[in-house]
Formats: sequence, C-alpha cells, structure tokens
Amino acid sequence: MTRHEKALAVLTGAVTALALAPPAAAQDAAEILNRTAEAYRQIRTWDIEQTVVVETAGIPPSRTERRERYAAVEGKHRWEQDTRMSIADGRYEWTYSSRTNQYTRSEQGPVGGGPLPMGYWTPDAERVVRARLAGEENIVVDGVAVPCYVVEIERGPAPGSAPGSPPEPPETLWIDKVRYLVLERQRRTSPVFAPQRIRTTTLTRIQVNEPLPDSVFTFLPPDGSALETPASITPPAAAEPATPARKKKGQR
Repeated sequence: MTRHEKALAVLTGAVTALALAPPAAAQDAAEILNRTAEAYRQIRTWDIEQTVVVETAGIPPSRTERRERYAAVEGKHRWEQDTRMSIADGRYEWTYSSRTNQYTRSEQGPVGGGPLPMGYWTPDAERVVRARLAGEENIVVDGVAVPCYVVEIERGPAPGSAPGSPPEPPETLWIDKVRYLVLERQRRTSPVFAPQRIRTTTLTRIQVNEPLPDSVFTFLPPDGSALETPASITPPAAAEPATPARKKKGQR
C-alpha cells in the first residue's frame, strides 16, 4: 500500500467513526437527563407550586389554567388542586372539597421508604430513545430568572401498550442548569388524535431538601365544614330458619 493509499484509508476510517458516533448535543442531553434523574433521587423534602395550562386546537380553540401545590416528606404529604385538598400527617389522611365544604378522615395506609415519589416531574430517563439539547432559556421561579437547558426527548410506546403501538409524542423539558431540576415541561398529544392539545406545566415556587413545618401537614377544617359520613347501607334481612320437614306416618 502506497503512502497515498494509507492516508486515504486513515481518512476514510475517521469519517466512518465520526458518522457512527452520536452528535455532541445528543451526548450532552443524555448526560443532563442522567444528572437530573440523580438529583431527584437525592430529594428528601419537597414543596412546590405550579401552574398547568392546557391549550386545545379547534374551532373555537380553548385554554384552561389551574394552580396546584405539592409538598412531601417521608410518610407525609399535602396536595392542593383547585377545589380539592389531600393531607396525610403520618397517621390520618384527610380529603376536603370546597364545593361541598365537606371533608373525610381515614387511617393512613403504609408508606414506602426511599426517595419521594415526584411523579410527573421525575424524568424517566430509561425509556428515552432519543434526546436533543435544543438550546438554553430562562424560567422565572420565585420571581427570579433561572437559566435552563432546553432538552427535547422522544420515548417509545407507553408501558403496557400493545405490540406495534406508536411511540409517545415528543416532549420538551426546561432543566435548571445548577440544580438539575425540571422547572417546566411541555407535552403534546399524538398527531393521530384530534383536536391537538398542548399541556405546559411550570413551577412558580420550589423548595427542596429544606425543613417543612408540621403546619404544612396539619388539616384544620374550614369554618362551617362538616365531616362527610358514608351513606348508610341496609343489611340484608336474616334468612328465616328452615322448618323441619314433618315425618311421614309410620316413620320414627
């Protein structure tokens, strides 16, 4: 092999390796997702407020907005959404509806240990089939502009879906560049469904791994509220005892 042929072979190999290697942005996005998942595994207390905006394309288009609050420590939680509330203090779980001004109380069930269940905000990195770093933007939280990575992700079919099901539609995450927490998340419905819907959830306040007072997990019945009692159930009538059959004449 001549020197020219050797140089051509080296160049061809380098181009092939570059083509097979994932783009730098994809590598960065994967690393960001992994660091974000690890940040959530380290959370022990959690108190957030968020807004959820759902926009629907159609004639006419529609837009709804609601505010929510979630707080949790091991064995306790608080959840507020519009007219509903749920509080667990480690012993009892309370639910309240402002529409009926009634509340319930029940024994709190067993709570598993380990990291807190962050649900919607915890990125499921294991199911991501493709990730792309789309840029950087600021998200305002607690009145402060927070620099964020903008990461677009694609997943495969939803868990439990039938073979051959289409993948979930792409979504976009705005991830805090310092704390690696998701501050905004946008999901779109699949293009095969109409009308199209865009759901954007944005944190407006966040407090992580800081002491939370007992008052956060204390339920105080609002003025005039009443304890809801389950509807009475009428027990079935007791069956009458069977009448012994009369013996035939001549039987002992």
